[in-house]
Amino acid sequence: MFPKWIDEILTNAPDTKIFCVFDFDTIYNNKQNIDNHRAFENNIKKHIKNGNVILCPSMPCFEYWLLLHFTNYTGFLKNYSKVANKLAPYKNHFLGSKGKMKDLLKKKEYLQNPDWVISLCKDDKLSNAIRIAEENITIALSNNDLQNQSYSYIYKLFHTICSKNNVDSE
Repeated sequence: MFPKWIDEILTNAPDTKIFCVFDFDTIYNNKQNIDNHRAFENNIKKHIKNGNVILCPSMPCFEYWLLLHFTNYTGFLKNYSKVANKLAPYKNHFLGSKGKMKDLLKKKEYLQNPDWVISLCKDDKLSNAIRIAEENITIALSNNDLQNQSYSYIYKLFHTICSKNNVDSE
């Protein structure tokens, strides 16, 4: 389904950039999901090569990207609950006392509220998260060790947005 949508979008707007953000823990533990993910990547390979589609996996999940706004942690976190435990001391920075993170990140009204994003960008947190994510991946790849740690490629989204708008990542 996604390759078809991607093809349709890029046919109608060929200069569009599509960022595919996904939780890698939902893929790597299941052979069928691994096969489906490989098929997905093969079906969009031409769009990846020409730079219209940018894959932004997080291992284990998107919430790991949030954690990088507060701490440089590269230990291998296998799933959401492990990340949630590490992120718990910081959640009031962007959740307040509104509820559980996993529940809020699924609610449209929360996601449309810019306050939590503004909080994550304050005090150079976004710039630091981008730097940390990129540096940790670069080091792990040079040591052929990325599979043994948590990581997030979501920083690619911000690099692209900031360079397109000619602004600093803050």
